Amino acid sequence: MKHGGGSIMLWGCITSRGPGYACRVYDGAMDSQVYTHILSTTYRESLAYYGLQHRDVLFQHDNDPKHKSRHTTKWTSDNGISVLKDWPPG
Repeated sequence: MKHGGGSIMLWGCITSRGPGYACRVYDGAMDSQVYTHILSTTYRESLAYYGLQHRDVLFQHDNDPKHKSRHTTKWTSDNGISVLKDWPPG
């Protein structure tokens, strides 16, 4: 590319009722603190948009370390979010 590329990191979700909101991850760095902040804001806003409650949803993420960290696991448990375990199957 003549002028160089660039990249941005986004987080987004898809529900059974349609696409959820997306948000930009600034500085291109996401750790479990940033991830759970996104879940507490953008994820919840996405569910609210479709009239969904987290108890109605089976949340799925991959095996990225920040998704499986102690901090994230505790946060999802403390917030009553049911997480699909062992995905993708391996």
